[in-house]
Amino acid sequence: APVYRAWTSGFIRKKLRNRDGIEIPSPEDALERLLAEGVRDVLVQPTFLLQGIEFEELTETLRTYLTRFDRICLGRPLLSEDRDLDRITDAVGASFPQLGQDEALVLMGHGTKLGANQVYRRLAGLFQERGYGNILLGTVEASPGLSEILGELDKRKPEKVLLAPFLFVAGDHAVNDLAGDGPDSWKTAVVSRGYRAECLTKGLGEYPAVRRMYLEHAAEAVPL
Repeated sequence: APVYRAWTSGFIRKKLRNRDGIEIPSPEDALERLLAEGVRDVLVQPTFLLQGIEFEELTETLRTYLTRFDRICLGRPLLSEDRDLDRITDAVGASFPQLGQDEALVLMGHGTKLGANQVYRRLAGLFQERGYGNILLGTVEASPGLSEILGELDKRKPEKVLLAPFLFVAGDHAVNDLAGDGPDSWKTAVVSRGYRAECLTKGLGEYPAVRRMYLEHAAEAVPL
């Protein structure tokens, strides 16, 4: 079956168009193309982490096309069920076997104002419960935030702090909010506390175990 990609962010699509001359379709554009090509059965697998605002908007967009296709199936975001949380914890934890006892890994997620944000709190606890005690998880736009992370670091006083994005793509948030040299970046905050900091710009989409999870979610997609 043919595979098409679509991006929900109009801002990013416009930026790529203006800067690089690259045209990426929106979900609506992709669906219209499928209709024009005579496709009747569609499976949509989002690369969102949570069932947040963008997932809700995508779902509503797809519902407006239900009468125009025979069937539209939708896969779950990455972190939708308890088993997903266990698997992502182990996938990330196993990716840092070299992490020393005198080091801490700080993961930066995006965060959401919706109830789905509780996933970050649960994951932060799971890292501790599942044997990855020196992995901390915070968010840019919700809780747990940077202040909580800094408080935890001050309790532990690690020799070195690794900073990595808990984001599908290591994009603007990773480059600026996490690893930037500006006064508000997480790296700046960590260094100003006297810690040695190292930044890793590897998005979750680069982890083989995470890719497998998305493929499984696509295989389990259900009709709208």
